[in-house]
Amino acid sequence: MAFKDLFSPTATTYAQYRPTYPAELFSYLARLTPTHELAWDAGCGSGQASLDLATIFKRVYATDPAAAQIQNATRSANVSYKTEAAEACSLADDSVDLVVAAQSFHWMQPEAFFSHVQRVLNADGKIAIWCYGLCTISPTVDAAIQYLYHDLLGDVWEPERRLVEQGYLQSPFPFQEITAPKFDMKANWTLPQLVGYLRTWSASQTYQKKNAIDPVRLIDQELADSWGPEPSRIVRWEISIRVGERRP
Repeated sequence: MAFKDLFSPTATTYAQYRPTYPAELFSYLARLTPTHELAWDAGCGSGQASLDLATIFKRVYATDPAAAQIQNATRSANVSYKTEAAEACSLADDSVDLVVAAQSFHWMQPEAFFSHVQRVLNADGKIAIWCYGLCTISPTVDAAIQYLYHDLLGDVWEPERRLVEQGYLQSPFPFQEITAPKFDMKANWTLPQLVGYLRTWSASQTYQKKNAIDPVRLIDQELADSWGPEPSRIVRWEISIRVGERRP
């Protein structure tokens, strides 16, 4: 299966508008492994998880098959970014304490990716894959986003999106599973920030290419009316996470 490069055209806005993950998630990840030498952030995008991992691990190897994403990633002294597919990892055997795939696993070939995970994890190593679905803000704003997601973009979402809707729970996961706590993300956003985020959706880009129309503009008025006079609102996403270790 060829790599679907859906985000390179919007790599700059992706880096600007994608939400970041909660500190509690990384505190949990830090407790998973007895050593914190090396973490692999597979499908790192523009580094939404890489920088937080870098506060825990001495080194973070952050990979993404899209060069434009890597070019827009925020740099850190102990993060090594590389344009590399998760299915072709060049890390050494038994070298990694933690592998993560943050909102990226659904774009990967599971069997090939997991084969590399099994190879690179050390004896105490762990893997964590997580995703988040639609955000919630208020009933009226949520209704406008649902209309965009289902009615306008329903036919153009890639089939991989179904894995996110299922919270990765129906995905293969050939590891000894560890029950993880629940996490969610929160952001205090203005309306333009929300609009920028909606435009980073892969289906928004596909729709615009097919129809020469920005689909988010089609709900501009509905979003503005439902948002109201508030300068900013709290935006929430529920995180679905699976954690595991190598089977004996």
